[in-house]
Amino acid sequence: MADISKVNIALDKKLFDLQIERFHTLNLSSSSWLLCGASGSGKSVTGMSLLHEIVTNVSNARLWICDGKNDDYKFLSELESNMHNADNVRYFGYLDMSIGLDKFYDEVFTKRLTGECESRTFELIILEEWSSVLAMLNADKETVKIAKKMLSQAFSITSQGRAYNVHALFILQKPQMDFLSGFRENLTSILALGRLSPEVAKMCSFNEFKHFNNEESKRAIGYFLNDKNKLHQVRIPHFSPEDFARFKQSIIEGVTR
Repeated sequence: MADISKVNIALDKKLFDLQIERFHTLNLSSSSWLLCGASGSGKSVTGMSLLHEIVTNVSNARLWICDGKNDDYKFLSELESNMHNADNVRYFGYLDMSIGLDKFYDEVFTKRLTGECESRTFELIILEEWSSVLAMLNADKETVKIAKKMLSQAFSITSQGRAYNVHALFILQKPQMDFLSGFRENLTSILALGRLSPEVAKMCSFNEFKHFNNEESKRAIGYFLNDKNKLHQVRIPHFSPEDFARFKQSIIEGVTR
């Protein structure tokens, strides 16, 4: 397996309409990324496809999945129960999100930052439905304390992680003002699927481009803002049940390496 610096993320829509398949790519040497879209927009399958691309193309790439919905990656929870050593599965569902982020922050990011660990293998934390963390800010005092710690950790990872090959992928239905106001400057690529609210389009900087047309966005179609600050209209390929099976197997490999 040869390391590559870019992986496929979505098809160019204009070329696809001409029956030409050409993928836009995500630059893995950039910092951190956002994938967003309403339920049914194709967000979840795109995330799984992207993780498959990373695991199969980057040597020793390791995934840490914090799944706030405990849904799309629930098959990893079942994997934990079938393994003799569940600690080898880097999957943290629902209320365990803070535990997963803590472990990633301490065992990967902090050790590389302080020089305790010299490894520069690719490490990626997936923060699925990160908006649930923002909701915690309106809870009891102890929960708010946990949420603020998680926000601080995530900001440090996204602002300093690139130098140590440490990355974050945020996946959520709707980017809220609280999220983008704190992290927008650290996100080097954004893929948004489906119809976006005017507020979200503005926060993602999409409305700065003349060719952005939110009326054309629907299921499996959206816009990709890459690390070169170029905005492209994209569509998600059709994936077969066999594709999904391959995606799941790659993700299992990525969280157990």
